[in-house]
Amino acid sequence: MKQLTIKNLVAWKPCYHPAKYLDKNWTGTVIDLLNTQEIPIKDRVWCGLKCLPIIQKQYFAIWCARQALAIPEIKIDKRSIKALEVAELYLDGGASIEELKKARVDAADAADAADAAAYAAAADAAAADAADAARKEMCERQLFKLIEIIENEDK
Repeated sequence: MKQLTIKNLVAWKPCYHPAKYLDKNWTGTVIDLLNTQEIPIKDRVWCGLKCLPIIQKQYFAIWCARQALAIPEIKIDKRSIKALEVAELYLDGGASIEELKKARVDAADAADAADAAAYAAAADAAAADAADAARKEMCERQLFKLIEIIENEDK
């Protein structure tokens, strides 16, 4: 696995200098970086994504969307699930760009409907607390999935 340095990380143009959390002479793999607890989890996920090829980023995005749809408190619209299925089929060569575009429009309509429902539910403070907890859990899942993808890529 490729060794990274602070210079590599700076080249990615992060929001802050990596020396904020890492020693100026730090070297390590992306897995080392993802496991560095001092770095905020969302920033570790960002770093992991910088190391993935575009196709892996696309599969990861589909995985993230499926994880979000699996949260029990979320009412799932079948159009969203269909869009993920079509997106994955498209990546695998089993769906056309026209099918992908239609699924995207249908999913956007579903998202608009869900957004309206979520806005109404946001008045409930308990829902907001649950959403914060779910976001934190989702970031942790994303981090573990990135580590799995990157480790499997080297096999």
